[in-house]
Amino acid sequence: MRTKNRAFLDALLEEARLLAAAHSIAPETIYFGGGTPSMLSLAELEYLLSGLRALLPLEGLREWTFEVNPATISPAKAALLRDLGVNRVSVGVQSWDDSILHTLGRTHSAAQAAATCGLLRDAGFENLNLDLMFAIPGQTRDQWRDSLRRTIALAPDHISAYCLTYEEDTRFFQLLQEGTFSRQEERDTVMFEDVMDLLDAAGYAQY
Repeated sequence: MRTKNRAFLDALLEEARLLAAAHSIAPETIYFGGGTPSMLSLAELEYLLSGLRALLPLEGLREWTFEVNPATISPAKAALLRDLGVNRVSVGVQSWDDSILHTLGRTHSAAQAAATCGLLRDAGFENLNLDLMFAIPGQTRDQWRDSLRRTIALAPDHISAYCLTYEEDTRFFQLLQEGTFSRQEERDTVMFEDVMDLLDAAGYAQY
């Protein structure tokens, strides 16, 4: 019997097959993200990535990015991703403060995020992106600046820093509507300025 994950992977591979048959597809980049694809098991990851390699002409592929949650990556998974052609990993750090991670409902700790970065470097990844988030309820400017500095200290190749948005039909949006959470535009603007100032000083170019 197929698992839900296997059924989804089969559907994804079938869609890739149909697209490849209908169009002349020779991708230069592939991005696996949104959700947590690193939750897949080793066998599922191998099935998916090997299937894509068989379906698509990847001779001209320059960059293959895979998003990971620090709570769902292991040395074996990192090695498998590298062996199957992934050459860039985006790590969903979000914050280096455990209290903020708790507010976000994240399943990893700051210590796990740091360990994941080291694990990925050890696996041979030379292109790492770290995702950070600001304007989180209860987050102070000092916490945000500390997260930026700790990120810079790890010398990732790319940093994504973005403001929390409240999407309809989510728990955060409900709490905003109830008044439990509130937007603080002045604070958020200052935090965005911190992004520009600290990252520019560290040599990261905004685009």
